[in-house]
Amino acid sequence: MSDHKEAKSFSRFGYIMVAAGAAIGLGNIWKFPYLAYGDGGGAFVLIYIVICILLGHPIVQAEQAVGRRGRASAAASYGVIYPKWRFVGVINIVCTFLIDIYYLVVSGWVLKYFVTYVVSGDFGKDKQAYFDDYISSTTQPLIHSLVIIAIIVFFLFFGITNIVEKASKVIMPMLAVLLLVCGIYALIVVPGAVDGLKRHGVDDTDISVAWVPGAFEIPLVPDFSKFGMQQFADACMQVCFSVGIGWGIFTTLGASMDKDANLKADAWWVDICDTFIALLAGFVIIPTVVGTGSEMSSGP
Repeated sequence: MSDHKEAKSFSRFGYIMVAAGAAIGLGNIWKFPYLAYGDGGGAFVLIYIVICILLGHPIVQAEQAVGRRGRASAAASYGVIYPKWRFVGVINIVCTFLIDIYYLVVSGWVLKYFVTYVVSGDFGKDKQAYFDDYISSTTQPLIHSLVIIAIIVFFLFFGITNIVEKASKVIMPMLAVLLLVCGIYALIVVPGAVDGLKRHGVDDTDISVAWVPGAFEIPLVPDFSKFGMQQFADACMQVCFSVGIGWGIFTTLGASMDKDANLKADAWWVDICDTFIALLAGFVIIPTVVGTGSEMSSGP
């Protein structure tokens, strides 16, 4: 985007879907469930939501405001407000570039598994060996990452307020429906999956068991006995990672916001969508992992 070019504005719903799509990713689907599972369960979720309100929302709103005021790239928008602050936008861009390198690799993994699932659904008897053989290949991960880059370039070539907005209006609602369906499917089909939604060692009749999506084996009253400064730091980092603040995302998107857009309300919708998908992901991931006897932890 040119530093001075007036950008086409998003529709209200389109902006929320694009912004939510930019925020929702590995932090929601991959990291949030295992952190919530191991860091005091309900205590982690509660503190996460509080931090999202106190930290995530105001920074999303501020970044949107910077972008809308600058109507330019992330770096140039900060420079419009104050020339010496341009370096802040540069840091955002560098941060996003480094993170995207990691994202491209993992997205390549997802593409590989998706294609295999559609073609044959056969991942072999030893699932760990299948994964290890794939990532140790010198060509396969690279090829799949290049395909992901090509797809991204295709979408961005037409501009974020054109094909990206149109696609996000369809893809993001579909993601929520897909996660809900996968969660219900896991509870019905995967043996022992229901155990992932209740606390181990507690009788089913115990009223302290939380039978809600994303319950993470926790009592209704959050267990703060497992929650300390490390878990608080995890929650803070998770908000930054999951919502995507400090990456220049919302500064860039803000440059295409309508001048009359409600920055505060739109920032709330981004946070709500992001947290909702994280909880839905827990509803899918934890029952599936627990039901299949796998370890609920970080890592591939």
